[in-house]
Amino acid sequence: MNGEAVRAKPAAVLVVGGGISGMRAALDLADAGLKAYLIEQTPCLGGRVAQLGFMFPQHDCVLCRGTSDHGYGCTRPSISPAYLQHDQHPNIEILTNTRVVDVGGQAGDFTVSLRQEPRFVDPLKCTSCGLCSEACPVELPDSYQLGMSTRKA
Repeated sequence: MNGEAVRAKPAAVLVVGGGISGMRAALDLADAGLKAYLIEQTPCLGGRVAQLGFMFPQHDCVLCRGTSDHGYGCTRPSISPAYLQHDQHPNIEILTNTRVVDVGGQAGDFTVSLRQEPRFVDPLKCTSCGLCSEACPVELPDSYQLGMSTRKA
């Protein structure tokens, strides 16, 4: 090979952080044909952007497709389609409630150990009806609302 460096295409990539930047990176890598594992330490994707009502400069809605306070089926652009792209992309596996525990190996050949916290809810049976929350006797500070309100455990 005349002393030329040869780089093998990685079989899979790990994207740490499920905010907007991590979501975009995972989608671009998956579109390039790589298997992308997108991990997020919280229960949901979107990061701080998912907590906003509107985005500068066009005043776009963040997540209001069908849930906006200014009308069902808002026509303003939102990041909701990005969630659907990730959920339906065959090359993206999303792991929420997951943290990196250990990283070993060398450049281009990593081994990563992850810890995924339990959800205590079967996602295949959950219909988001809210009955679990109503029945829960424990209230905690709501980290999604930056501790300004409480949530049920």
